[in-house]
Amino acid sequence: MFNSGIQPGAGAVSQSFDMIDRWLTNVESDPSPAPLEQKIINDRPADVHDVCFNNNGATAANVDASQEIPLNSPACTVGPVAIAMRSPRIVAGGPLAENVFKCQLKPLNTLDADYNGAFFDAGQQARLAAVFPNGVCDWTRPGVGQTDAVLTTFQNGPGGVPLGPAPVSIIIP
Repeated sequence: MFNSGIQPGAGAVSQSFDMIDRWLTNVESDPSPAPLEQKIINDRPADVHDVCFNNNGATAANVDASQEIPLNSPACTVGPVAIAMRSPRIVAGGPLAENVFKCQLKPLNTLDADYNGAFFDAGQQARLAAVFPNGVCDWTRPGVGQTDAVLTTFQNGPGGVPLGPAPVSIIIP
């Protein structure tokens, strides 16, 4: 479930716990010899899916299925990218993939273009320097010890399969 970026209300939290409880109960009750990964795929309740609500889900009525909006709908004012923007790392310029565990640092420079022209008075500059004595994340560089990820898809469930070659553009006469 996605909401407008505000902390989820009691109705949304309650519905989320109910959904995961039903899903896990189905998995635990599954007598099939399938591996756990497959049971998780097979035993998802039919009504459990990603959805957008343009409210905080304060009450059960706010998370009523009749108010669901598909994530890819223009009516969904939050969408996956907007939700991801809540991450302090992404707001600070980090990658949407959230795949940097420890960033490389650069000196704190309040005149840097990264701050979009924001003005920091002397007191604010001193406080920033105290909080970040070794510098701030340099999001233009890979993370410390970061290696390339193996590209996969989850098409066939957990573990996925490697992606094929990248598509190539061709000019059609």
